[in-house]
Amino acid sequence: MKMDWMIRAAALPILLAAACGNSVGQDGAGGTAGVGGSGGVGGSGGTGGTGGDAAAGGAGGQGPSLGLLIGGDDPAAVSFTVVADAADGLAIPRDLSFHPDRTGEAWVVNRQDDSVTIVFDATVDAGETEHRIDGYAMHFMAEVSSIAFGAQNYRDDWTFGTCQESENTYHGQAAPNFFMGPALWSADLDVFAVENPIGLGSHLDMLHHSPNCMGIAHDVDNVYWVFDGYHGQIVRYDFQRDHDAGYDDHSDGIIHFVEEPKVLRVEGTPSHIELDRSSGMLYVADSGNARILRIDTSSGVKARSLAVKEPGTVVEEWSRFDWEELVPASSELLVEPSGLALHQGTLYVGDIATGTIFAFDLEGNLVTRLETGLDKGGLMGLEPGPDDRLYFVDALGNRLLRIER
Repeated sequence: MKMDWMIRAAALPILLAAACGNSVGQDGAGGTAGVGGSGGVGGSGGTGGTGGDAAAGGAGGQGPSLGLLIGGDDPAAVSFTVVADAADGLAIPRDLSFHPDRTGEAWVVNRQDDSVTIVFDATVDAGETEHRIDGYAMHFMAEVSSIAFGAQNYRDDWTFGTCQESENTYHGQAAPNFFMGPALWSADLDVFAVENPIGLGSHLDMLHHSPNCMGIAHDVDNVYWVFDGYHGQIVRYDFQRDHDAGYDDHSDGIIHFVEEPKVLRVEGTPSHIELDRSSGMLYVADSGNARILRIDTSSGVKARSLAVKEPGTVVEEWSRFDWEELVPASSELLVEPSGLALHQGTLYVGDIATGTIFAFDLEGNLVTRLETGLDKGGLMGLEPGPDDRLYFVDALGNRLLRIER
């Protein structure tokens, strides 16, 4: 099913700030005594005003980022395209990620049946899709909350990580034992949800110190950062060597709990995180505290060792991280931030409570906002596509959508 519709975005003010790459640059300041006005901030440079009395500033040039993702040159109207829906297997979709090599291939994770819907070219209409459920998804992808592609290190294909909002009840069949955490998978289409050598599905690895895991971001190799909703902490997981598809030796993991800042889970609301590899800064949607955090992952020191759940793993708490509230709760902009996407110096934040997508520069200044019209509980994962358009999932309507100019 594919359809388009238009919305009028009366609440789409273009609030321009320096270096945020908006689609239309800000007018330059008026020139003085024969000096022309400067070009617009954020654009590629405007034409200066004419000489003489305080000249009008030149029009800003076209920016590289925001217009391609939200709204283009006309902020009064944008369109949404439904890329995939329930007919393609979407069942409470909560997040998506694009395959790094297979251009346009989007992987959408679904909470209702612990599944993945693969959209083989999400950048075009009527793309082919495939719905897959791993042979032991009831544990390794139980109530999946988030997905992030990782490294190219398994059978010449890429790996990806997932977080699970679960306390390990096997879909309510047992009392919770809290033996849960992020899982590592292969994106090889001949492996994922296909191989099942000993009855434990096709997962490559799993570490079990973070029940109710709400968000995940890849760092390097088999290292991921996660939002641990059970303990209210950000945690660094290094799976180290994978243990091949379907096997269960997870004993070489290294796990670092970040002492501060503390974060707060909201049940049913993914708290997505994004890592800027160029700066080492980790951005966190702290859903329960209505704020966006920024943590310097290059900081921090070991504080103490913690008890392990699996022999052979290393579990530690690290302290003295440099961090700040990029968008504090006191701004009163955010109610329940959930989805995050980082693209060309702009941080996009989806608020699940209001259905609003906000765009901030990396100083925390609001650039613009877009009202999607989704009801509370609908707007979840966001992701920029290879076509420089923004994609998001609607968990209530079981849809993957694309924002058009």
